[in-house]
Amino acid sequence: MRLELLIAVLLSLLAASEGIRVVEVVVPAVVTAGQAVVLECRYEEEGDKLYTLKWWRGDDQFYQLVPPKRSYYHASGVSVNMSATEHLNPYGSKGLERVMLEPVSLDAAGVYKCEVMADQTFHTVSQQANMTVVYVPDGLPAMYGMEEALQVRSGQRVLLNCSTPPASPPPVITWLVNGKRAPTDWSVSYAPQLRGAGSPPVRVSSTLDFYIPPGLLGGDGLHVDCVARQTLSGYHQTTSVVLPQERLAFSWLFSSGRGSAALLPCAALLVACAVAAVLLRLDSAPVIAGAPAAKY
Repeated sequence: MRLELLIAVLLSLLAASEGIRVVEVVVPAVVTAGQAVVLECRYEEEGDKLYTLKWWRGDDQFYQLVPPKRSYYHASGVSVNMSATEHLNPYGSKGLERVMLEPVSLDAAGVYKCEVMADQTFHTVSQQANMTVVYVPDGLPAMYGMEEALQVRSGQRVLLNCSTPPASPPPVITWLVNGKRAPTDWSVSYAPQLRGAGSPPVRVSSTLDFYIPPGLLGGDGLHVDCVARQTLSGYHQTTSVVLPQERLAFSWLFSSGRGSAALLPCAALLVACAVAAVLLRLDSAPVIAGAPAAKY
């Protein structure tokens, strides 16, 4: 029991001797390329004063505070707006240091670390957080491959392509046919392989290729949607096309809506045959000379 108490006392003395700690780092988890970013580091002086405060991205230091002097260093993908940073930190302020970054590019993504060092003991502590930079697609996905005026029928092949504007990370394309998600074997998507943080924006494309199964066509034809989503940015855009159903001859005769659509070709053929037979019979009937005229 005495040994445990002694250990607890020693640990408390050791903690007190450290004299400084990082309370919190505030780093935006997701930012859009071209956006300015503010980083925050909160610390507490516990028995010792702050000697230095440094900011790192990965292994590269880009900022340092040795009260009251501030300085910055060149680091790949990171640039500090020193004028704005000075305004964010009033003279003589303690416990919170803010750093304003210039509008960021995709290269700015990575792990950001705030490191503080105590003045007397040189004890150093740090906290870190990750920041992802996204390039949001500018505009709608583009769909092409079949003319919108083209009439379609059951059994016909549908072949459409859809591509997104440049983006990072790549958006995901989903196909909807008549409001329902298309089966996975109806489409194939293509996206260039990214090489990690800082990779340039890429276009994603997808091909929809299938034969119209019986019963899929509605009264208005075929409605096809290409839906592109980029989850991190909230980008969600849709491009649509309507392929009208092929209209059959004589279908206007059976427009009551009660008959089966499958009977229309047969009914039309029967009507045509009946009319042709009557005309042929009238044209080929023999004329008998001297035959008495019909009485009515």
